[in-house]
Amino acid sequence: MTKPALKQYQKDYRILDFSIFTTTNNREIIEILDENFLYPEKEPETPVRGRFRLEVKVVNNLEHVRSLDDKFHYAYDPAQDALLLTYLDRAIQVEISYTNRKITAQIEKIAFHYRAALGNWILTIPFAELVKEYHYYFMHSAALVKQGKALLLAGKSGKGKTTLALSLLKIGWHYISDDEVYLYENNGFQVQGGSVKAKLTCRTWEMFTDILGEPDKFRGKRLIALDSIFPGKIMQQTGIAALCVISPAQSISLERLKPIEAVKELFSLAFLNAHPEYTRENFGFLTDFCYNIPCYRLNFTTDFAEMDRRLTEIILA
Repeated sequence: MTKPALKQYQKDYRILDFSIFTTTNNREIIEILDENFLYPEKEPETPVRGRFRLEVKVVNNLEHVRSLDDKFHYAYDPAQDALLLTYLDRAIQVEISYTNRKITAQIEKIAFHYRAALGNWILTIPFAELVKEYHYYFMHSAALVKQGKALLLAGKSGKGKTTLALSLLKIGWHYISDDEVYLYENNGFQVQGGSVKAKLTCRTWEMFTDILGEPDKFRGKRLIALDSIFPGKIMQQTGIAALCVISPAQSISLERLKPIEAVKELFSLAFLNAHPEYTRENFGFLTDFCYNIPCYRLNFTTDFAEMDRRLTEIILA
């Protein structure tokens, strides 16, 4: 007697100009991706530049009681032209096939405790790898726009990208992203994002209660829809005028970086560098970027009016 076919759940996600057709044996995966998806819905007839597949298999915990190592591991397999990623002591295993343009993930149910991070691990990071074929390069950065010119605010998690982005947005700047951007070259260096949600910690939320209201106490990060709070202020893409590597501080300072200094600062803010050809291209793109776009080290404070003045000067210079 043959076993009945397992039910499959499907959804087509659109990031930038790309489609990621997703199938899974567990409906909760679709729910998790939906609630953590940053990008606006696009009409079905919107042109698609490239198509990828994501297949997610959820399995019962291989060990019922285990402590999870939160370290992230990755390795490139040249024989398969694939990148292998593991999280949470192998409770999440992801394979990115460059040749097949396919992401395959196996997730133990115990990993559902890390619900807010799952979308990043199985979708965002693999997607950032696959679009390198199209010469799009991910950067861990916010992007704000004034007078049609974009300023990138680059930094690792906790450095204040969302705080500074929302502060400039309140003052009148336009918004492309508070955390994830894709860079490419087309008659100059361009930035594309278009996320309509921002990820806020409780501490950041409490700085903006005048527009967001009082939060209940929560851990981790929550998503807040920005398009309803700042109508007409969300942009998809534009040309880049300058970049700042940011850190919160007690006093404001703005220091121009030499190109080689900027490369060193920014190389770790791009996602993985494992595929040999894409690593070379990524490094070449980043080097050209740093030699052609003014880059600064910015220590910022909560004097956001002064920040607005200083940052306006460098993008209009």
